Amino acid sequence: MEANPGTLDVEKLAMMKRRGVNRLSIGVQSFDDRMLAALEESQREQAREAIRQARETGFENVSIDLIFAIPGQTLAD
Repeated sequence: MEANPGTLDVEKLAMMKRRGVNRLSIGVQSFDDRMLAALEESQREQAREAIRQARETGFENVSIDLIFAIPGQTLAD
């Protein structure tokens, strides 16, 4: 299942787990505040919390989606 970090909480994660979801992909986009600003996103802490909650809920297969080549992004970013 794919999810947005801002819409996840422990209750939703537990419900997904109970209903048989065994893989979770979280749309993080970036952990860099500059890149998130370029994307008009402000979810860095939400993303970290969603990942932590997913692991605590028992999800062993968690991936994240990151965006590459955001305008202004360098290889170092």
